[in-house]
Amino acid sequence: NSTWDDFWLNEGFTVYFEQRIMEAVYGRETSEMLAKLSQQGLLEEEVDIRVNENRPNDTKLKFDLTGRNPDDGMTAIPYDKGYFFLRLIEETVGRESWDAFLKQYFTEHSFQVMDTEQFLGYLHDNLLNGEYENAINIDDWVYGVGLPQNMPVVSSDRMAKVDEAAKAWNAGTLASKDLAWDSWVYQERTRFIGQMADNGGAAKMAELDAIYHVVQSGNNEVLFAWLEKSIRNNYEAAYPRLRTFLVNVGRRKFLTPLYRAMKETNKLKMAKEIYEEARPNYHSVSVGTMDELLERGS
Repeated sequence: NSTWDDFWLNEGFTVYFEQRIMEAVYGRETSEMLAKLSQQGLLEEEVDIRVNENRPNDTKLKFDLTGRNPDDGMTAIPYDKGYFFLRLIEETVGRESWDAFLKQYFTEHSFQVMDTEQFLGYLHDNLLNGEYENAINIDDWVYGVGLPQNMPVVSSDRMAKVDEAAKAWNAGTLASKDLAWDSWVYQERTRFIGQMADNGGAAKMAELDAIYHVVQSGNNEVLFAWLEKSIRNNYEAAYPRLRTFLVNVGRRKFLTPLYRAMKETNKLKMAKEIYEEARPNYHSVSVGTMDELLERGS
């Protein structure tokens, strides 16, 4: 791409092809589980950017980074909104036509600079007619705030079963020992934790942890989801692991929700204590975000 404003062209395509590779190697069900988690994360981060941080224009695929740190664009928007935009095109025109277009596009533009308007012009001239363009609503996806209504539907039978299990577990009609946890892959475990109630209480988390040792997970996606729920459910046994995680992991994707969860649950003092220890390990962009979130110095 030609500028940081067109960053989504690189990253949207990167995620799109990663998903296609996962589908080819592991099957559609696995790639759809990954897409489901990406969609869940995108929905949450879009609200975070648009509402909590009051930066609605940063939810556009092409947004203005003039005079700003390019790292401000390192959110789920260029990656996952970009992916779902490209996926929507594929689903609208059909994979065969889309793949033929991609082959032609990359052959004709290899090792060349490309920006958003050039890409959309090429897309119009070589693939999309008026009917397709109207169905996709390109301007809403690329230049509009938020997430369009025609977001692709991600279908995963395994994730649907996880959601059913989470609903029953939250309601108390499914015991922790009867969960299929040991047979789940990390995507299913992450999804289950994400569907756990924020007010289920520490006792239920302790029961689950005693059986499956979730807090000892070596997968950062699972551990992050567990730690956020631990904060919101006051599961204090997980707090030492929370501190270790925050000191050693620097991705804003993980940091912001965890520190915000502490702030929103009256644990700001704990958040600030952990942050002072962890702050020297963070990238400057993360430091800026966390300083503001935790009102450092106030």
